Amino acid sequence: DSGETPTLGDAVLQLSVLAGERSKVVFICEVFPPEAWGEEALFYVDKVLPVGLSVDRLAIDKRADGLAFARLRVTAPLAAGARRLQWVWQYRDRLAQQRGGVQLLLVTVVHAVGAGASRCEPCSEGEEVGEDRHSC
Repeated sequence: DSGETPTLGDAVLQLSVLAGERSKVVFICEVFPPEAWGEEALFYVDKVLPVGLSVDRLAIDKRADGLAFARLRVTAPLAAGARRLQWVWQYRDRLAQQRGGVQLLLVTVVHAVGAGASRCEPCSEGEEVGEDRHSC
């Protein structure tokens, strides 16, 4: 993979987050066809493929229209600071445009600053509130 950033004509969804210490993004998606992950279906953090990305295949199944898909759980660490997350479908040919895609089912950013619970939860015994004031 060349690690190129998205080009005109690609489908792109992006999310800006402020990541705290020990942040990570976890998302579940369905990719069809299953082999499209890493080829047409890509995920970027700050316009680059993230180091430490892990992909777990949860299932392979068929949609109602008969097309096979893979359900994936993807996890990537996030360095502290402002981050731009991008999910990209690259249209490589006319067939990909007609018969392929990716669907996000769930996105979680762990330790996002200023997000999540509206009240502070107590830390476990022996832990202290972190410098970001949102985590233990």
